[in-house]
Amino acid sequence: MTHIDLSILLPSYNNVCVSLVQALQRQADALRGKLDKPFRYEIIVADDCSTDAACIDANRVIGDMLHCRYLRMEQNVGRAQIRNVLISESRGDYVLLIDSDLFLCDDNYLYKYATSTADVVYGGTCIGGEGLAMVDNEAKNDEINVENIHYEGAKSENVRNEGYTEHLKGNLRYIYEKKAEPSHRAVFRQLRPNQEISVCNLYARRDIMKAHPFDSRFKAYGYEDVLFGKRLAESGIEVTHIDNPVLINEFEPNSVFVKKTEEAILTLCRFEQDLEGYSNLKTKVTTLGRYIPLSLFRLWHRIMKNKEKRNLTGSKPSLLLFKLYKLGFFLENRKVKK
Repeated sequence: MTHIDLSILLPSYNNVCVSLVQALQRQADALRGKLDKPFRYEIIVADDCSTDAACIDANRVIGDMLHCRYLRMEQNVGRAQIRNVLISESRGDYVLLIDSDLFLCDDNYLYKYATSTADVVYGGTCIGGEGLAMVDNEAKNDEINVENIHYEGAKSENVRNEGYTEHLKGNLRYIYEKKAEPSHRAVFRQLRPNQEISVCNLYARRDIMKAHPFDSRFKAYGYEDVLFGKRLAESGIEVTHIDNPVLINEFEPNSVFVKKTEEAILTLCRFEQDLEGYSNLKTKVTTLGRYIPLSLFRLWHRIMKNKEKRNLTGSKPSLLLFKLYKLGFFLENRKVKK
C-alpha cells in the first residue's frame, strides 16, 4: 500500500465543496516541488447524509478526482462522529481537518502545515466580506459577482467588492466575527492553547487523533472541538497556534445564526460538567453571579428575550443585546439552576 504523508479531511453537509477540493489539490500538487522529500496526499470528503439533492449531485464529481475519495453516510451521524469516520478512513501520517464551507486565502496554506514539526496545530480563521477579495481568473464571466469570488490565491487577482460589504452591514454573524477577528491571531490564541481551538482548520498527527476521538455524543451544533481540546490537555498535549487561517466568507441570515447559537448553548447546557473550565460563556455567567443574583438575570431574560430576539433577527442587530441574549438563554436552559 502506498505511503501517505497527509490526509486532508472535509466533513460536508448541504454545501458544495468542489472548488475547495480543487484548490487544496492544486496546493498539494505544488508541494512536491517545494519540499525536499517525496510528498503523497489524499483528500477525503464525507457527506453526513445531506438533504439537498443539488449539493449531493454537485459533489459526486469529487470521487472521480485524482487522489480524492467521496463518502456518503446513509444516516446523519453528527458533527463529532463524521470527523471520527474521516480519521478512521485516512491513511496519512498527519491529517488536516477543514470545514467544507470555507475558503483558502494563502498560496502557502498547505506548505505552512507540511513544514510544521508540532503534533497538533491550529491555524485560525479570518473574515471575508470586505476590502480586497480575490477572484478566480478562470471564471468566464466579464462582470464580477459574489458567485465568482474564490479565495484560493494562486490564480487570483484583487478587486473591490464593496457591494457585498454593504450587504453584510446588517448581518449578525459578520458583525460578530469581524469584531472578534483581532483576538483570533495566534499570539493571543496561544495564551490559552487548548481552549482557543476549532476543528475547522486543524492539523495533527493521525495517531494522536485516533487516540483522542471526538465525543460522538455531540451530534448537534457546538463544543465538540472544545471538549477535544480539553481531552488533549488532560493527556499533556498542548496545541500549537500559528497564523495560517482559512477564510469565512459565507454568512447565514440572522435568524439562522441565532438558531445555531441557541443550539450551541443547548449543547453547552447538556455537557456543562464535561466542559468545566473550557467555556467562555459559563465563565462569564460565573463572574456575573458574583455581582448580580442570577435569578434577577433570568427574570430579565424572561421579560426581554422576545424584544432582544427581534433586534437580533432584524436589520440592525446589536452585539450588546447578542451578549445579553446568550447569557440569558444559557441561564434559562442550564440543567443546574444556581
